[in-house]
Amino acid sequence: MKSTKDPQEKAVKKAAKKAKKEAVKAQKKAFHKPLKETLRSPKFRHGTAANVFTVGLLIVLVLVNILASTLVQKYPSLNLDMTTGGLNSLSDTTKDVVKNVSQETDIYILASEAQVKGDQILSNYGIKYSQVANLCAKMAEMNPNIKISYKDLDTDPSFASGYSSEKLSAGDIIIKTSSRYRHIAYTDLFNISSDYTGSTAIYSLVDSTLASAINNVNANTLPIVAIDTGHQEQLDTTAMGKILSGSNFETKSFNLLTDAIPDNTQLIILATPSNDLTADEVEKLQSYLKDSSRAVDRGLAVTFYPNQSAMPNLTSLLKEWGIEPQRNYVAESNSQKYLSQDPTYLLAQAQNSVTLNSNHSYNLLIAPASVPFNLLFSEQNGIKTYSLMKTSSTCYALSMDQQATGEEKNNQQAFDIAVLAQSTVSSNGNDYHANVVALGSSPFFVDGIVNSSTFNNSTWTADLARYMTGSNDSGTIPTKSVQTNTMDISIPTGVINFLGVGVFTFLIPMCFAVAGIVVYRKRRRL
Repeated sequence: MKSTKDPQEKAVKKAAKKAKKEAVKAQKKAFHKPLKETLRSPKFRHGTAANVFTVGLLIVLVLVNILASTLVQKYPSLNLDMTTGGLNSLSDTTKDVVKNVSQETDIYILASEAQVKGDQILSNYGIKYSQVANLCAKMAEMNPNIKISYKDLDTDPSFASGYSSEKLSAGDIIIKTSSRYRHIAYTDLFNISSDYTGSTAIYSLVDSTLASAINNVNANTLPIVAIDTGHQEQLDTTAMGKILSGSNFETKSFNLLTDAIPDNTQLIILATPSNDLTADEVEKLQSYLKDSSRAVDRGLAVTFYPNQSAMPNLTSLLKEWGIEPQRNYVAESNSQKYLSQDPTYLLAQAQNSVTLNSNHSYNLLIAPASVPFNLLFSEQNGIKTYSLMKTSSTCYALSMDQQATGEEKNNQQAFDIAVLAQSTVSSNGNDYHANVVALGSSPFFVDGIVNSSTFNNSTWTADLARYMTGSNDSGTIPTKSVQTNTMDISIPTGVINFLGVGVFTFLIPMCFAVAGIVVYRKRRRL
């Protein structure tokens, strides 16, 4: 039977169906607005876009930080040096030394890497030891022949057994090649001094000390300086030895009476002996100085101090070379020409009769407790004598055997307190120098004076050694001393506390918190 539905009912259903389709289509259209319209909508601009932008920025910042950290670790030179005095930058001299390293050179820093880079080593002294790691890393980056290792003596005590002759401590450095090694004590890297007010100054010598050691261990050959230890020497030669090692010499100790002079020795030092030489020792020294089979310059240096006993054999040796030590010591009458309120702390004057180094002038030399010398002749039997250092003309001599009466000041004159005698030795058709030097001031070479950046004693000492051995100046690394605890602006302690605690700890974070709350509340109203 055929359906008898009303045509009008069919039309209504059709219209409803069509309306439903239109509604669905409109709804889909509402959810799929054009991109341009969506981007312009307030909801997107103040909600989704802000969130996406924030997340994206954070991701970019994290990636940039990771990338920067990775690059700085691989290329330390990218780490900008913002320190006063360029503590974390290699000097031009050091760069030249590093570039010329042609053999494998190991730098062992005696501490853990975390301790070094975290400035935990020597922190009690206010020292920023991380400078060592920073400079070593830049050296290794510049030359792949340089390798860096960290050796914690607490966790790896066996390392010290390989250097039993050295007193290793945390913060020391060993620099080693297949030829030799250098031990750098942490006291060679940093110098701490205090003035009468109690203020402490910290100086860094890291740059020049590392460069000197690297230069030393990479040298093909080094002139040998032999230091006698057999006569109860009064002068501690530790500081002098460090200067010589830093000037590309190799130092060795020996007993002049019982030992042979070390092979290839070019300079012998008698460091203020308390006991006289024997006749055999005098002959051994004379043979060494006159040996025509050795085609090198050579020298003998003797230091003196006022309280030494009479030593006739040593005095006789020096007289043959035209040098006579006096039984006196020198004092200064002009208060402008001595230091420490002590008239025997003389400001000495280098002489130019012999040019030790044309690039140095030695403007400030201090020579405490100086013994004067007489030059017996200017030239005799092929030996010439020269004055190396004099006092001012306002000095006077005090006898070591008698009490001063005050009359000595009436006889003021300039005294020779460092002198040189020189002869020529022919070998294989070439002429070489044999040098004998007498030095009147033992304290001239003690650590607190010779290593002071104020005086020129260190430079003069190194140049004298090079002159006596005929060594050139190419291996010299000038000392670079930089104060690490300087303050560009003086601020009272109260102001420092206010800025540190009040401003940076509370005020600035509070401002950021308030700003964040305000922005949050405004965004919620959108």
